[in-house]
Amino acid sequence: MVEMYIKDRIKFSKKGIQRDFILVAKEKIGLTGFVFAKKINVHQRTLTDWLSEKHRMSYVAALKISKLTSTSIPKSYTIIKWKDYLKKIGKVGNKNRMKLYGRVAIDEEYRSKKWEEWWNNIGKYKKVAKGFKTLIKIKIPRKSKSLAEFTGIM
Repeated sequence: MVEMYIKDRIKFSKKGIQRDFILVAKEKIGLTGFVFAKKINVHQRTLTDWLSEKHRMSYVAALKISKLTSTSIPKSYTIIKWKDYLKKIGKVGNKNRMKLYGRVAIDEEYRSKKWEEWWNNIGKYKKVAKGFKTLIKIKIPRKSKSLAEFTGIM
């Protein structure tokens, strides 16, 4: 059911149209935000994000709201394909990563050589941190009457 809402998005021509569409539909059937979100099978936070226009609503959800409340979807909209949207955000993510870290190392031999240098100079001499990363030997006491009595008291 969740996959259905990760599909195409609907983009309205002007800011505020998406919010107005949802508010009119919500008032038409007279439900609170929580109940309305349950009716269209989304989380209340998702509905809140759609109302504040932080995110674009899915086309499937718009159709469901329209069908549920007998309200027509505002005419001036475009549908953004999910595949195109993923390409766009991928490019933005790559641009930001390049800005932070620079070019990705391509030469595998150079990388391997540098790792070997690090290992010989620093890596193999580093002490392993104690705690959850290594086993700590625990001495288990022998069973006795005094141990049983102590355990019982504790």
